[in-house]
Amino acid sequence: TRFSVYQWQDSARLSVYDGSVDLTCRKSGQSRIIKAGQQVNFDDIRIQPELSVRQSDHAWSQGLLLAERVSLSDFVRQLGRYHLQYVEVSDDVAAIPVMGTFPAQDLNKTLLMLQESLNVSVHKVMPWWIRIDAA
Repeated sequence: TRFSVYQWQDSARLSVYDGSVDLTCRKSGQSRIIKAGQQVNFDDIRIQPELSVRQSDHAWSQGLLLAERVSLSDFVRQLGRYHLQYVEVSDDVAAIPVMGTFPAQDLNKTLLMLQESLNVSVHKVMPWWIRIDAA
């Protein structure tokens, strides 16, 4: 079985690529078998209806981060899962939509790609702190 779990603060998404996964909610005991090609959002109590797996959900396994019209702040939040540096996005550019395929493990290249494709400027405040502002 090949699957991935993307976790938020109070819920998660299970995507199954091969085989199947028996998913059980911790508090309610609700259970369902999720098959290849399906994904579900769930929490401690409820499993949402199945959806088709999106190709972008599997891109991480190939070292890629796909953005499909997500806000710059959401994209940077996803990027932060791969890096120790803190990347701050100023409020004036946080809502800019991001589209494209980015190297998940190469922060400098990804930030350069964002700077070149969006009207933003990337500044290193400290070695571990990066800020994205309007250009």
